[in-house]
Amino acid sequence: MGVVTMESNMELVKCWRLLIEVAILSAAAFVEAEEAKPAEAAKPVPPTLRVPKLAKAPVIDGKLDKEEWKGAAAVTGFANFGNRMSLPQFLQPIWYMAYDDDNFYLAFHYPVYPKGSLRAACKTKPLAEEQVSGMSILWDDHSEIEVCTNGRENAVSGYFHKFMTNPWDIVADQKVRWSIGQMGWQYETGAVAKSVFTDSSWDQEIAIPLKGLGVTQVKDGDSWVVQLVSAQDPGANYFTWVLASWLQFHLFPDVILDSKAVAAQFLTVGDWMKGNPNFGFRLSNMTGKDAELEIAVKIVGSDGQALLDQRKKVAVKAGESKEESIAATGLKLGEPAGTVNNPKDNEVFLDITDVQSKAVYYRNSRDCSNEVGNCVSLASYGDDTLPGGMGGAHGKTWSVRSRCNGWGG
Repeated sequence: MGVVTMESNMELVKCWRLLIEVAILSAAAFVEAEEAKPAEAAKPVPPTLRVPKLAKAPVIDGKLDKEEWKGAAAVTGFANFGNRMSLPQFLQPIWYMAYDDDNFYLAFHYPVYPKGSLRAACKTKPLAEEQVSGMSILWDDHSEIEVCTNGRENAVSGYFHKFMTNPWDIVADQKVRWSIGQMGWQYETGAVAKSVFTDSSWDQEIAIPLKGLGVTQVKDGDSWVVQLVSAQDPGANYFTWVLASWLQFHLFPDVILDSKAVAAQFLTVGDWMKGNPNFGFRLSNMTGKDAELEIAVKIVGSDGQALLDQRKKVAVKAGESKEESIAATGLKLGEPAGTVNNPKDNEVFLDITDVQSKAVYYRNSRDCSNEVGNCVSLASYGDDTLPGGMGGAHGKTWSVRSRCNGWGG
């Protein structure tokens, strides 16, 4: 995969500071975030995603059919871990998640850029899992999925599962016992993957047997810890759900399994690098009962003032699917963060909750103020350095910041 080269120009350009790590907050949390002035660095609050149970299992054939996956949760809004940059719409992957009594299901749509540059050499599992010499799936374009089903605090001290897949549908699966130095390459979960790829995209569907994850039965409210990565031109571009290294389980999202959940899908970010965000959602109610969800979007400038603050209540009848969006144009671009006059980036907060039960469908609460000493501005990039002039408005830059407490990453 080709590397998108970018150069920073902090002194000469303004910066559209939109966090790609989407911060999801309820109405109460919005007020709290504005008014609270903590005396010490706030602890990171991992994202939350509610994942529905499928009534009918998807056919694992690589054909990512909209109807087949409408009962799954979905997320976008990924960032490049390699150099901490946010991603424009044309580079954004979309990941889907669901489960049934037998399997944990995942699927993704992954843009190939530049076109025709998808690459993978490992066509067998032994080659993919080779870690000493020769080939390795790490050097292919690949996906990475980390799952801990036994409690966040037990991931590194106990065990977790890691899966890597490539376009040849090879699955490298591990049961990692990091604290005793066991990488677990000998472990076999029985996971399968199937792909369809073109010059411009890679779609893959994945089924991981629950028993391979050490799970015999899923109960409503069970919480797993999951991280998702789409890696292109490995070593340079790792598009991650949360900006965190592979052992930073304290930052990884909580995935709540819920057979009674509406399928909430977050699908687009729009042209947010030019100050024109368009957050697109699809809500599908396969529960048999009518439901009402609230979608909230708030964008806060570096001065603490709200640039956008919108909410929509969406009634979704049983068996119905609805598409909604919250958009804006011409939002004020921010100045470079980390200076005396501007210690904060612009921030995006998204929120999806059930109106009646207040159940959280998607939440990512992160304090990213340099004032409390737990974040740094790591990158700023001008659109002039992007091939084809892609990126922010001419003369503007964009960046993403990452929390720096904890080791690694």
